[in-house]
Amino acid sequence: TIITLSANNFEEIAFDVNVEVNGPKVTYTFNPIDWEGKYYIDIYSEHEIMYLAEGEVADEEYCKQIAKAWIDMITIYQQSGYSGEQLLELMCLQGADSYSELLEADTAYSMNFYGIEMVDGLPQVTTKPYTVNFRTGVVGASDMQIDIKVENCYVRVADITLTPTNDVDPYIATFLRKSDVPSYATTDELIIEWLASYNLSSYIGSVTTNVANLNPDTEYVLYAFGYYGGVVTTGLFSYEFKTEPE
Repeated sequence: TIITLSANNFEEIAFDVNVEVNGPKVTYTFNPIDWEGKYYIDIYSEHEIMYLAEGEVADEEYCKQIAKAWIDMITIYQQSGYSGEQLLELMCLQGADSYSELLEADTAYSMNFYGIEMVDGLPQVTTKPYTVNFRTGVVGASDMQIDIKVENCYVRVADITLTPTNDVDPYIATFLRKSDVPSYATTDELIIEWLASYNLSSYIGSVTTNVANLNPDTEYVLYAFGYYGGVVTTGLFSYEFKTEPE
């Protein structure tokens, strides 16, 4: 039986938190105050419904939504065979900790900490959220250029080399059949907008890879552009090549 506590009965929880912002990269260092149990962290951007603005207090309805979202999440894992005790250990933190992540640039975030305890055999939210607000930094344009080479291109294989003019700025790159580029993507800006909607791999510095399983006698196009913290930092670089017929 799942019993969700009334938000009015939730305990208070507090943390000593330091948030170091370097552009879109954020490093968190945190330590619970007078709380020795498990806890969980959620981070919401200003574009999400659960975001709490600076000075905004989590009311009873907000606490209920937090508790319900947690229960919904662990229920999915329980259906995969995890016990309540396993989920408490796998999903929650305890004591002081720290980690870093890359977020969207120039965006406000609220970081929620809330205590998790076993209630009727299940890990449940038992505290009000402790909220810390921060904003990520701005990402500016880059003068990086990306040189693209395709060598040893045969029927089904090719060697691809990407060489940026610096080893600092991140970029994303991908290749695909030229026929797969959507018809509306007629400009560099539209191609970048289309590609940025996918979760493409990010690179720093030179990359060389051998690609196989290409289609014979087929035109391909390789795209690359600077991208960091959700911001496009360069123009589009492209290179077209065609595999040999069988």
